[in-house]
Amino acid sequence: MAMALAGCQGFYDPIEELVDHEQPLVSVPANVGAFVMGVVGVPVAVVALPISVPISVANDAALGPLGPMFAVAQVGAIVLGGLPWLVLD
Repeated sequence: MAMALAGCQGFYDPIEELVDHEQPLVSVPANVGAFVMGVVGVPVAVVALPISVPISVANDAALGPLGPMFAVAQVGAIVLGGLPWLVLD
C-alpha cells in the first residue's frame, strides 16, 4: 500500500499550476473561480447525495459525498484561470 501511495505523488495537477501561477492575471481568476464554484458546488453536492452516499459507503470513503462539490470547484478554477493562461502563456 505504501508503494502505491508513493507512486501517486507524481501525478500532474493542472489546478495547482493555475492557482499558484506567477502572474496575478491567471492566479486571481483561478482562485476566484475555485471559491465561487465551491460555494455553488454545495447545493450540487446536496442534490447528488442520493447517488454519492451509497457509492462512498461501498468504497469506504468518508469524503465521498463532497466529491461533486470538489469537482465543480475545480471546473471553476480551470475555466476562469485557464482562459487568461491560454492568452498569456
